[in-house]
Amino acid sequence: MIMKYFFALFMTLIISGCVTNKPVYKEPIETGKYEISNFNNPEYQKELNWLSNTRVWIVNGGSTVGGFYAGYNYLKPDITPTWYKGTNYSDNQKRFYNGLLGAVTGLISGVIINSILNTFIVSESDLKKKSPIYINDINNWISDFDNDYIYIDHTINDKQIVNRISAFNKKLISKIPEKEFIIQSISEAKLFNSIFPKSNYIEPVIENSLNYFTNNDMLNLIDVFSSKTAKETILSKYLSKCSDFDCCLKLINKVPEYKIQSLEKGLAICKNLNDIITFNNKFPNNELYESTKDIGLNYCTSLKDIKNYLLSFNDKESIQKAELKSLLIVNSFKDLKEHIALFPKSLDNLETEKKSFSIIKTIEDVKNHLNLFPKSQRNEAVELKAIESLRTTNDLKEFLTIFTNSSNLKKIEERSIEFINSYEDSKFILTQFNTLKNNKAFEKRTKNYIMNYYSLKYFSELFPNSEYSN
Repeated sequence: MIMKYFFALFMTLIISGCVTNKPVYKEPIETGKYEISNFNNPEYQKELNWLSNTRVWIVNGGSTVGGFYAGYNYLKPDITPTWYKGTNYSDNQKRFYNGLLGAVTGLISGVIINSILNTFIVSESDLKKKSPIYINDINNWISDFDNDYIYIDHTINDKQIVNRISAFNKKLISKIPEKEFIIQSISEAKLFNSIFPKSNYIEPVIENSLNYFTNNDMLNLIDVFSSKTAKETILSKYLSKCSDFDCCLKLINKVPEYKIQSLEKGLAICKNLNDIITFNNKFPNNELYESTKDIGLNYCTSLKDIKNYLLSFNDKESIQKAELKSLLIVNSFKDLKEHIALFPKSLDNLETEKKSFSIIKTIEDVKNHLNLFPKSQRNEAVELKAIESLRTTNDLKEFLTIFTNSSNLKKIEERSIEFINSYEDSKFILTQFNTLKNNKAFEKRTKNYIMNYYSLKYFSELFPNSEYSN
């Protein structure tokens, strides 16, 4: 009965695998800085495994046990080999030796069966096949290849096949200078963290190494070290090297608890109003939004900036501040009209009227001012400002049209000599200020101009009693 069960088990497992995967690496091991070994394109290769193969043990073991059982139970004592003759063995002893004979016969049979199976089940081409390794295989591959190696890092291709494994031989730890260690790659960082997990020099080592890292690599470096101080050292250096908003955004996504520091750095990057607007678009509903209002307004240097500012900051307080800043920017009546277009209610603001008065430079500006503020309470001051702006007789004509009942004609008369640039200028001025016919300075200025460009005839028409008329 026992033989029947054994035979069933034997037939079930006889077709079990007869090969195993063995880690292979036939290229020279590439050794880098700090004795880090790099295995490029590590692989597994199939091989026959007599000692660890389940089928081999079952076939050989089963044949041996079965042979012993058959020899012990079915080879009768009276049917014995000739070498038992003349001995005093008992029947039980003979049965035992018969079992041993059966066991040896069974073992030999098992070896023969395994050889036959290997010939038909495992071809030579199968044994030459190699297979790549994947992420989950890394530690097993290293352990099977050489148990002295510590896994450090790896790289994979787009099919998730491992194309490089970095490892370190534990026997070489004594050669690594902990205090002077300079980290120049993620692999070296992992090496340092693996062999010196409780290092007292971790902060200075990181500080001295960070200049070798790009910002993207620094973000990956954060994952290597668990020390809070180490992380803060890395993050501080990362922020100091940030030069754009995307850099800050990456840190927020990677380390959310560093959001405020990242936002502050992003705000510090801003150099103009467009940067402020981009900042708020990049970080919507950010905690520094209120600060960006004033900073953005400080960057406004033109009315175009003010217009753009209002598109982003249109709350009541921001509008009021923008109106005041806009008035500071206004430097001409063209600017002032743009300002009023942005802030229509500013016409009722005394500050706007004051600004308008302050930018009067020409008689045209006077007209613009009075058009904007016809009920101005500063008409006397505006008139005096208009007198200061007079440069030509055309200006004078405009002035007399605007201020028909001016009480300041004497001031204009004193300046009128400056307006003479032609015969017509002198003629018009004398029609307005007849007393100037007796003004020697006016007469001389007229003579000098007319004698250069016209004839004495024109001068005599203006000054018939002049000593120069003859």
